[in-house]
Amino acid sequence: MKPITTLTNREKEGVIRNYSSMSVKTKRRYEHIILTISIKFERGKLGLDLKTADMTFLIKSQGIAAAIRANVGGYYDPQFIELDALDEANEFFFKAIKKVSIEKDGAVSAKNTQKERVKIILDNALDFVNRLAKLNPKHSAEIITSAKMLLVKKRSGGKHGLKVKQGRGTGVIDLSSTGKKINGKYVRCTYFWEYSIDDKKTWIPLGSNMKASYTARNMKVGVKTFFRMRNNTHKEGTSDWVVAKHIFPE
Repeated sequence: MKPITTLTNREKEGVIRNYSSMSVKTKRRYEHIILTISIKFERGKLGLDLKTADMTFLIKSQGIAAAIRANVGGYYDPQFIELDALDEANEFFFKAIKKVSIEKDGAVSAKNTQKERVKIILDNALDFVNRLAKLNPKHSAEIITSAKMLLVKKRSGGKHGLKVKQGRGTGVIDLSSTGKKINGKYVRCTYFWEYSIDDKKTWIPLGSNMKASYTARNMKVGVKTFFRMRNNTHKEGTSDWVVAKHIFPE
């Protein structure tokens, strides 16, 4: 069966409501639709980084791999494709840690390289788990914690209100939002901007950038136009869309 690419709003609500009880085959048909809908769901984080002590890092990584492989609750199906690679990377990292205590030349550098390799796969595992969480919002928290990952307590470090105002020139609209914060610190992220001229029934991409501002051009004068924005960070994934605001371009 071919993937489903278009649904009415009512049909989307039905898919979201019944997704967790669908067969794997049926889920795959609706997966593209679910991933493009703005849904409230819990997001996860690894709870470690390259600054984490080596053995603590290794133990957590091994725990994540074992939890995903155990698949308690049956959430991780189909399985994470890099699971074997993660087990192998953990093993090499452990050997590299032991070599540091008995060898000097190059041992630390080799150990750090192996740690970075593990971190890359763990980041992919996080993306895998967060994707499953969005596909199954009702059980998103359990999907994350069962993988030995942590829930993001506060996805945004502040209000991301969208400001919309007339810019300089005909059909020019200036958009802006507060910068993205994680744990109280501003972070780099990608911002995605869209607009709608049919009362938010359909959305048209304007573009994306690394700034919390965007200039929309060639907007239709006198037509009620809605704008919305969301952001994406490697650590937290893609946020929900901010509340849309409208303007009548001049």
